[in-house]
Amino acid sequence: MFGFLLLSFLPLALIAGVFNDHDDSDSGDEPVRDETDHEAAQGEEIQIEGSDQVTQGTAGDDRITGTDGTDFVFGNAGEDKIFLGDGDDMGEIPPEAQAAMDAAQTPGEFIDAYEASGFFGAVGGTGADYIDGGHGDDAITGSQGNDVLRGNLGADTLIDFEGTNKLFGGYGNDTLIATDYDGDPDLLDGGGNDDYLLGNDGDTMTGGDGSDQFGVYWQGDDDPVTVTDFGQLGPSPAPGAAEEQLVIEVDDLADVQNFDVVQSGSGALVTLNGAPVAKLDDVDYAALKAAGGAIYATDQVGSLLPSYA
Repeated sequence: MFGFLLLSFLPLALIAGVFNDHDDSDSGDEPVRDETDHEAAQGEEIQIEGSDQVTQGTAGDDRITGTDGTDFVFGNAGEDKIFLGDGDDMGEIPPEAQAAMDAAQTPGEFIDAYEASGFFGAVGGTGADYIDGGHGDDAITGSQGNDVLRGNLGADTLIDFEGTNKLFGGYGNDTLIATDYDGDPDLLDGGGNDDYLLGNDGDTMTGGDGSDQFGVYWQGDDDPVTVTDFGQLGPSPAPGAAEEQLVIEVDDLADVQNFDVVQSGSGALVTLNGAPVAKLDDVDYAALKAAGGAIYATDQVGSLLPSYA
């Protein structure tokens, strides 16, 4: 069943903050830190040796190549290119981050927006970085700068909160999050399989093949996001359309008086309090409505506002 759900989540700033407060005290064996001095101003080409290494880039433009094991890479400053190899590249989840993820989970069957097995396999730093996850289930954050993040094979988690970024999930059930605080528009492309994409303020999201779920974190002065293939590319809903969802996330559900979806040209337009929130390209809204059921507004405790019907 597809539906538009309106829910009140924890502030994303809180969740972003706890990801950076990494306490490994209970995570078992510590990864071995690479003590090599990587401080060349022009950057370096760094080949990681061995598994479970923590590798730091330089202040320059580095090229860092990982192993087939578990890599922990920090690009630091510069426009870095990081290739993680074929392992599952991620650390342990800090307890604070896990608590925030659990609290953010929507009642019912909706996907946990922040579900992942660890953060982070690679952190880009302050430059315009390119990070390639390779094979395996990777967790990647781009940090500052205009970054390109590629998950490739595996169930990957790609996160970037700053800059004009491009996130490509690749093949696998991926989670892509690009809720910038600076208002720069991002491109999110889930690729194959069933993905979760969360954007805001002018972002463009494409689910790709599979039954995908889209989230929009909305504040009143944001530009609308664009979803290019909601419902498997109308005008008639294809198989899988009834399983896709669009979720509008707001700070306070009480601030929402009007929630509407209307046909707009060849697509549909989602509005809150009269303001455009999401543009759905190439969608016959009446057909999607018939295929999936009602539009609901809900909060974390499960109370419902009237549906559109």
